[in-house]
Amino acid sequence: MLTRLIRRGSAYEVNFNRLSWSSLKNRFPMTNVPIRSLQLSSSAQMGANKAAGAAFGKRTMPKNAVVSTFINTTILILMGSVGSLLYHKYQQKQKRLAKIDRVLPVSPYFKAPLKLVMYRNTVVTEEMVLDGTAERVEAFETRPTDIFLTSFPKSGTTWLQEVVFRLCNQNQDSTEILEDRVPYLEFPYPGIKDISQREGQRLIKSHLPLHLLPKGVWDGQGKVIYIYRNPKDVAVSYFHFAQLLSYLNFQGPFSRFVQLFVKDEIPYAPYFPHVNEYIQYSRDRPEQILCISYEDMKENPEREVRKIAKFLKADATDEMIESICEKTTFDAMKVNPASNYQHWKTFGLVLPNREPFMRKGIVGDHANYFKDPFTQNEMDKFIEIGVKNTGLNFRYSISNDN
Repeated sequence: MLTRLIRRGSAYEVNFNRLSWSSLKNRFPMTNVPIRSLQLSSSAQMGANKAAGAAFGKRTMPKNAVVSTFINTTILILMGSVGSLLYHKYQQKQKRLAKIDRVLPVSPYFKAPLKLVMYRNTVVTEEMVLDGTAERVEAFETRPTDIFLTSFPKSGTTWLQEVVFRLCNQNQDSTEILEDRVPYLEFPYPGIKDISQREGQRLIKSHLPLHLLPKGVWDGQGKVIYIYRNPKDVAVSYFHFAQLLSYLNFQGPFSRFVQLFVKDEIPYAPYFPHVNEYIQYSRDRPEQILCISYEDMKENPEREVRKIAKFLKADATDEMIESICEKTTFDAMKVNPASNYQHWKTFGLVLPNREPFMRKGIVGDHANYFKDPFTQNEMDKFIEIGVKNTGLNFRYSISNDN
């Protein structure tokens, strides 16, 4: 109870000996209201305010006046609590804003303005920083049995997830969608809280660069498998993906998307540092980090699946590896509801009359897109500089793909 009311007849009586506007103002701060500042008297008359003499006189406060006082005081308390919370949120937001290196220009080619920022040398959405997702990812508690499946977007992540899931589950078929089997660490669904509460071995997907993964990874907790792909095919696949998603709906030509790609103005850019960081650390930590290329997987899937199985110390027979390779071909996964992302249509995440999530899955499709000399030149210069700075090499074609 905010006050202790003593009823006499039809009136409630309040002692004003200890209640005045100055005392209320001094003793009712917004975040801490001392309830004892209101005391009731058993007297049938209100005592004169000693500090103000007979200013108040003796009078009886009607019941509705006490109720009004109670309501007003409660409102003060609530306003104080809300004000304190809002101020805390404001301070928190300011601290997070200070972590943003710079705000990227908004591209007019996205249907809804995509607010991107450079955060710790990586392009992410502004929301990811301001809502605390980046902080929660960093603080995520890893376990020794965790397996992180990572990549720059559109580099073969879905394929890698299905392969590793089968290796860790004795090649069992599953009707559960891939997003539930291998949750996306920095994505709202199913969310970091859900992932944290999962028991047993956890397979976790992420497109974040290595330096933005949870601290536990840097402390040696869990394993990381990174798949990378040549930048030209990545740009083509990313372009179609940006057109497909309803909340992006990229409406510009391919040449414009390439400009964003080489200027590091798309999510998870810059591309070369992203790939290089994982590859360099995989050389220093071969027991914790494995890097494989999309082109090598396409050329000889059985060889690469064996490499992954060895890295994970998975109990996989020759027959199992052969079966996994058969069940994770592009054609097999494209018709598998558990891995083809067709359920996104139900939730309105993809636009109708666009190419599907699983489009071609080949090496060298870039040859059908980089026909404009200016666009080709932009990408070639981008690759030349990136290779010079990192020493990376990529394969742009393989003999057995079409």
